Amino acid sequence: MKLIQRLQQFSVHQVLDSAWQSIKRFPAALLAALIATGLGLYLIQVNWASDIDLAVQEKTLMMAVLAVPLFVVATLLAERHQNQKYLWGGLHIVGLLALVMYYIVLPDRPADFSEIHVKRYVFFQIMLYVLLFSVSHWDSKQSNGLWYYGFHIFIRCLTTFLFSIVLFAGLSLAFWSIDYLFGMNFDGDVYARIMVLIAGIFVPLHLLGGVPKAIEPFVKQDDYPTLFRILTQFILVPLLSFFFVILYIYLGKIVFTWDWPLGGTAYWVITYCGFAVLTFVLAYPLRLQSSFHWLRKFLTGLFVLTIPLAIVLFMAIGIRIFYYGWTENRYMVVLLGVWLVFTSLYYLFSKEKALRVIPISFVLFLFFTMWGPWGMFSVGMRSQVHLLENILQENGVLVDGKIQRIEKEQANQIGVETMDEIRSKFQYIIYHDGADQVTMWFNENIQEDTQSAQGERYRNYRYTVYQNVQRQVGFEEYYPRPIDGKMENFVSYNSETFRIQTVPDFDYSLAINGEVGLGEVTRNLAEQYIEGEKITIKAEGDFWSIQYRDETPARVNIVGFVEQLQQHYGYNEQIRSEEFSVPFESESIHGELRFRSIYSSYRGTSQEEYEVSADVYFSIRSNE
Repeated sequence: MKLIQRLQQFSVHQVLDSAWQSIKRFPAALLAALIATGLGLYLIQVNWASDIDLAVQEKTLMMAVLAVPLFVVATLLAERHQNQKYLWGGLHIVGLLALVMYYIVLPDRPADFSEIHVKRYVFFQIMLYVLLFSVSHWDSKQSNGLWYYGFHIFIRCLTTFLFSIVLFAGLSLAFWSIDYLFGMNFDGDVYARIMVLIAGIFVPLHLLGGVPKAIEPFVKQDDYPTLFRILTQFILVPLLSFFFVILYIYLGKIVFTWDWPLGGTAYWVITYCGFAVLTFVLAYPLRLQSSFHWLRKFLTGLFVLTIPLAIVLFMAIGIRIFYYGWTENRYMVVLLGVWLVFTSLYYLFSKEKALRVIPISFVLFLFFTMWGPWGMFSVGMRSQVHLLENILQENGVLVDGKIQRIEKEQANQIGVETMDEIRSKFQYIIYHDGADQVTMWFNENIQEDTQSAQGERYRNYRYTVYQNVQRQVGFEEYYPRPIDGKMENFVSYNSETFRIQTVPDFDYSLAINGEVGLGEVTRNLAEQYIEGEKITIKAEGDFWSIQYRDETPARVNIVGFVEQLQQHYGYNEQIRSEEFSVPFESESIHGELRFRSIYSSYRGTSQEEYEVSADVYFSIRSNE
């Protein structure tokens, strides 16, 4: 009902006043949003340009996006103190310095970010947005007021999202109608620009204009939303009861059969218990009402029941850790289990039962496990290196501390499953910046050629290291493809640039996906009419043919081209687009077949049957 009331009160004057209040109250956050908007528009305009290095702009955009919630949190913290002007300046300076330091420690090119960098960035965003709902009143004991304060921000987010969707849809339809009716031929990027402008200007202006300055007006509020009451009382409570019955029946099965829980059980427990915490948060003001005394007992029962389920969670994820080691995901499952136990015990035995404990404890748990030797990334790396070392030694691949190249017969003895596990662990270690942990196992330097990969060939550092590992271990010739339980050669080539950047001298292009190496089978891949004349592309045995009108077609021997690639690159490689193309020519047309990817076909029985994705670029010769 609150949302409907706000929509009824909507006016242009209200929007303008809200925007002005946002500018006065959150100037730094809005400046960051404006910078992010400008950079977003710039990157849409110039992206994929081969002669422009966009690393600085992309990293600055990331910092600007992160700065928006950071500076909002800084403003909300400063407003809680009397000397807020000085505290405001100090907190923003500290925040700016933190962003500068973060920018410096990140790799120079976003393309070279490891999964660790990406996950840390996402975690920072999550923590900041969680803090938005509670940090300004983290020391307040008015949990009821804090709930309505957060609810007010939630409604503001909802209305902002709704207005943004309507605004984007309306503007997009307007541009589309102009394009259609007047033949303006707008670039497709115009819709991306509309989205960036709305997200970077309208959303922060409207959203921040509705963030309350104080919690006091909400302390005595008791008009609990009817929609939330229905959601809690008639949907969440019955569903949680049903789900917990299911989990406890499964718990009884474990006790009576003494059968260890399945590994995926941990994720079910996390999901159900997470919904239990969400239900507690949604129903917090309702539980204080005398007519809902039963709800208070129900929520207390949920916290009691969560603790035994957390034990099942630890058992289930413990099995995965025992066999496959620690990773960030498994670490996060354990962390969330510990947090659920902590939250349950707090609300069972604490007299205050402060609502702020849930968001603040979640942020603290997450923050302190992102760093140090106890953190998720360090623990995961040590575990995976240790397990990989044991597997290699058990299978005779790591002898006296050195890798012995795996030959085909040995690969068949080791088996597909173990080979895949070895390869996946190497991949995990390298893409999580752990190459230094395994470099000493190799006779050759696995980190060679990284400079050329980062420069001329546009290949990121970790990909190059992984290719070197595959070559020295022997994976490049035995890409996992189980045929009768054995390892067979499997082709996997990709273009380094999936979008062609410059194609001189050609007037037309067609995107083609099809197969080759079909024996006597002929398949039509595409038919198009160019200047009133038909052009046909077919797969014929080892060839693709490109025919204009009824002329003799140009034919490209793709299977022969793959054999040449195997001689130069092995079976698995990313290839520059200039080297991943074949010219063709017939009486009236000439052009290039530029490949995006070539894979061995899983459906084929022959190793020379491939799935091909390519762009056909061509021009038609003048008859004059």
